[in-house]
Amino acid sequence: MIYQFKIEHWFIVKSGDTSQNFNNALSFCKNLSSPQTYFVPEVQDYTNANGFGWNFGVPGQGNTYQRRISYWNSSNNKWVGGLFNEWGIIYDYRDAGWDFGDYWVINESQGKRYNVFAQFGDVDFLFNHPSSDRVACFTWMSDF
Repeated sequence: MIYQFKIEHWFIVKSGDTSQNFNNALSFCKNLSSPQTYFVPEVQDYTNANGFGWNFGVPGQGNTYQRRISYWNSSNNKWVGGLFNEWGIIYDYRDAGWDFGDYWVINESQGKRYNVFAQFGDVDFLFNHPSSDRVACFTWMSDF
């Protein structure tokens, strides 16, 4: 065996729909299972980038992901990195259902909701389009 890995998160994407506001994203994830086991991801579930006040990515990394395997940061008990930095441009995978654009995350700062751009993994705030982000939900594999 060369190497092995364990899938920690499982994602379900709502493909093709760009008109989702944050409350719709929460409802979509909540309604995927009962009891609820799918949730709107956090920034670090998608990317290891740092930007717009988000500083939990790879130290010194700018506001694009760095292609590398995610790792556990024991100093803050959080994963550094996620789906986009590990898999790259996710919407290029045929029939995966992922699309170009920003994806909702649960995190916010100073009353502004963050989102993560699928192409570069950059972290941004929701700007002038409160219902233009896409939706994906995740669960921990131990919940399956």
